[in-house]
This record gives sequence, C-alpha cells and structure tokens, in this order.
Amino acid sequence: DRQGDVLAYLPGAGAGTVSIDPTRAATPSRPIYFQLGAFADRENAETLRARVTTAIVELGGKLAVRTGDGLFRVHAGPFPSGLEANRIAERILAIFGIRALPLAR
Repeated sequence: DRQGDVLAYLPGAGAGTVSIDPTRAATPSRPIYFQLGAFADRENAETLRARVTTAIVELGGKLAVRTGDGLFRVHAGPFPSGLEANRIAERILAIFGIRALPLAR
C-alpha cells in the first residue's frame, strides 16, 4: 500500500461526520452517493474498495471505482435515504477512520 499515492483521504475528526439530511429520500434524479477516497493509482483505489467490501458486507454491490481527471475515486451508493447513507458513513468512519464525503450527482 503506497499511501503517498493518496490524493484525497480525509480522516474523521469528531462528531458531525456526514452532512446528508437524514429525512431525505433518494430519487432517480437525486441519488445519494459518497466518496471514500481518490487515488492516482487504480490498485490503491481497488484495495480500499476491497477492504471496505470485506468489512461492511452490505456495501458489496454499492462500491465502485470511478475514473476521471486522472484519478481513481472510490464511491459508495446509491443509498435509498439520507438516514441509511449516514449510518453507513458512520460505520466507515468507525472502522477505517475515513470521513465519507457526500457527492452531488
């Protein structure tokens, strides 16, 4: 694992880790996603995706590595509601120390 390759990795710090309205429901035009990290090397992104999938089994089909602007981003989602997205984001923070960033899509 080459941590120097990580371009965006936000370790959690304190409460208020997620900014998705828990009452918000996802719609086809407003799905709810998070970004867990962005890497210059695809292998590092795939490693994070695999580690999270192993630790949080219910995310198995909801994790993907997306490419763009020369980066490999690990995205989670879509989630059916802000409440579910927040619950998963808090688990990711507790297990990995990674603050999941809400994405507007």
